[in-house]
Amino acid sequence: MLLDPRCPARKPRKELMSILFSIDSLFQLSKSFKDCTTPDYLLASIGSTSRDSIERAYYWLIPTISSSPDIINRLPPSASCFLLQRAYGSEGSENDQLLDLSSPLLNHVNESIDGAFGLEGAQRAADILFFDLASKDPDRRRCARRVLQETVGKMNIANEYPRFASGDFSWLISLTKGKYAASLVQSVTPQLVSLIDTS
Repeated sequence: MLLDPRCPARKPRKELMSILFSIDSLFQLSKSFKDCTTPDYLLASIGSTSRDSIERAYYWLIPTISSSPDIINRLPPSASCFLLQRAYGSEGSENDQLLDLSSPLLNHVNESIDGAFGLEGAQRAADILFFDLASKDPDRRRCARRVLQETVGKMNIANEYPRFASGDFSWLISLTKGKYAASLVQSVTPQLVSLIDTS
């Protein structure tokens, strides 16, 4: 091969693309990279847990997890939140793909907010949702509220707070019952104040 693997990554020349596709087809390299967890090439390809990184990875990430939904469990919590909000706000065939994945994404977001992946995971998931909850974009606010209501809001609070069990803000009551309630409630407060100021 003429390409030096020690050099920085760069786009292959056009004449090499057909060779790469043939090699991939023959040896199933893309599947091997996708399934590999040590190291996790999928997470390395996303780059980080920031919103910008997840947004950049969105268009190749959707077909990847559509073909292997179990990959959802390897995603950072912030990615699941972002994708779930896209599922509720996108249109066309893209929307169909996402809605098919909405159930496992809902479970992953719920586990994230509930603390299954530690405080950092819960905080990153919450930050994505709370940021959009206070957005000036009405679609972002609507999608964030729906995700919060369908994940956090579904927690069992009917016995303690029957008045709020089915309301639009049952998620906020449920949030106070989570493992990392103090940190999450503290971080949502400025966003709620911002939301009140813009309404």
